[in-house]
Amino acid sequence: MAEKINLTPYMRSLLLEEICKHMDIIDYCSCFYNFILKPSIKNTFTGNCPFCSGDQSFTINKATGKIFCCVCKREEDFLTLMGQKEDRDLNNTLKVLTRYLETKEKVKPAYSGGVI
Repeated sequence: MAEKINLTPYMRSLLLEEICKHMDIIDYCSCFYNFILKPSIKNTFTGNCPFCSGDQSFTINKATGKIFCCVCKREEDFLTLMGQKEDRDLNNTLKVLTRYLETKEKVKPAYSGGVI
């Protein structure tokens, strides 16, 4: 049985930062959770809250992975959102993300040389 992962807040923020660098969490939320998120201010997208259904009260920061709802006052992060939407603990959430990122990496076109 796999050992349960416990992250300090600092380690969690570092992990979120890396996840946000390597994947488009807005695209992930749109594709897998059917969220309609619209650009708001720099790196921030807004939409209806997936927890309380508050109209345009939900914000997610694309660079940090932080989420917030003005109605239900839920202040979490992308890992928590993903875990709750998919009913997974942190271990399984990270496994899913690993597979997702590995799959995206495999479909990247190979560098063929020349000027980029």
